[in-house]
Amino acid sequence: MTTATGRALEIVTIGLGQAGGNLAAEFARRGYRGLAFNTAATDLSTLSNTGLLLPEEQRCYIGMDGHDGAGSDSSYGRQCIVANAAEIRERVAAHAAGADVVMITCGL
Repeated sequence: MTTATGRALEIVTIGLGQAGGNLAAEFARRGYRGLAFNTAATDLSTLSNTGLLLPEEQRCYIGMDGHDGAGSDSSYGRQCIVANAAEIRERVAAHAAGADVVMITCGL
């Protein structure tokens, strides 16, 4: 049995941070659904001007307080997730609807 896209599995990637966003963009380039979340607007913008083109509606800025990225500050990253939890849930649910596999991609 194949999906509407002709694939055996409908795979969706949810990218977190710069590395995860790049991986989600690569999956999208290959015809899968990709969605990227980042606390750095500059990291998200790089996904629009490289070979890893990810449409703007699939790039989600979740930063706050005028910061551009969490860096190594896990406390700030956690605050961003809490502050944007409803939007994150809504975007993931809509993006992953009907998927057979949802992959969370990130760099650690």
